[in-house]
Amino acid sequence: MNKNTIKAIVFDFDDTLIQYKEIGLESHKKAAEKLDLRIPTDEEIASQFGKPWEVIIRKLWPRAHPELFKQTYLEIAKEFPRRQIEGASETLKFLKQAGYALHIISSRSRESLITLLSQTGIPKEYFSSIQGSEDLGYEKPSKMIFQVFLERYGLRPDQVVYVGDSVHDLETAKNAEIPFIGVLTGWHKEEHFGNADGILPSVTGLKEYFADRQSELSVVREASSKLPTLYGDFEISVFSVAGQEIVVLSKGKVDDSNVLVRVHSSCFTSETLYSLRCDCREQLMKALKMIQREPAGLLIYLNQEGRGIGLVQKIKAYSLQDKGKDTHDANIELGFEADSRDYLPAAALLKHLKVKSIRLLTNNPEKEEQLKGYGIEVEKAIPLRTKPNEINQKYLETKKLKMNHKL
Repeated sequence: MNKNTIKAIVFDFDDTLIQYKEIGLESHKKAAEKLDLRIPTDEEIASQFGKPWEVIIRKLWPRAHPELFKQTYLEIAKEFPRRQIEGASETLKFLKQAGYALHIISSRSRESLITLLSQTGIPKEYFSSIQGSEDLGYEKPSKMIFQVFLERYGLRPDQVVYVGDSVHDLETAKNAEIPFIGVLTGWHKEEHFGNADGILPSVTGLKEYFADRQSELSVVREASSKLPTLYGDFEISVFSVAGQEIVVLSKGKVDDSNVLVRVHSSCFTSETLYSLRCDCREQLMKALKMIQREPAGLLIYLNQEGRGIGLVQKIKAYSLQDKGKDTHDANIELGFEADSRDYLPAAALLKHLKVKSIRLLTNNPEKEEQLKGYGIEVEKAIPLRTKPNEINQKYLETKKLKMNHKL
């Protein structure tokens, strides 16, 4: 596995993030007892963990009615307390701050996944998507689970790692040619994961496994030129940061302290087509004017359309907004975070340019928090307020009320 290429980490759920081994074991046995079925041994039940319901029931109780058994099991299982795997929340926070997009893929329903996260204290906001049984269309070990995922997020198999606790998770990853890390928190032991790309005692081991993420980001200046604009003269540079092109407009000597910086995400609809649905173009223009008045400043332009979900999904979100959803809930309904953007490339650029500290032009507290988490000294966050129009008034109010933007 080349850790330099990894952009997304996908998690199985039970016994990877949530402790479920004992719940599953006891609930299977009690359901069998209640339905007057043979009670299997612990080893028999464990051998089936991770497989689809129908497969488990057909193997262990071939004469049982699948839906009746499943319903009985679920009624019994819900009485057990839920706990996260020790250290899961801290590990997920670390990985998110290190710049990885985090996802869940599970055979559970999405509603139950969100409920269990809430019960165990793992913030659902850590995840760019939470995909349950209704989202997949396929079951393990079908490689199609990941083919759908890769197409949706525009990723290659080598840009994803799958973390799970069973050999069935391993088999799914291998079928999709995706790197797999096995965690020894379920029933399957180290010898079962003999051909895994990595084996860890628990999900907490991922912190050490990916600890060198930031130092591995390569930054290369590919081209530079003078760029006269309506707002003054800048230098435009195109950098390659871990393989992605990022544009930087700069003025003056930026390898200094207290540099005025705008980290701006692309918005094709506003900046090219002059859409009135948001205020992105106005923010961009205002930032350029403010930077031009300074002795030194930077605008870092990131290709993170639609708060990180891409143009196709952004237009789908627009369609949901046309039907009454707000900008926050539309992204959530599509299976994303309200804001999926990652500012690690911007932090890598600032370090590469030897910027000592910044005054950050932003309304978004998450942007400031991420940059600080990546080791950037933010001396001050300066709101970038714009005048609303009749169309984007609700959009701006939603960002203020639901996303804590300072408008």
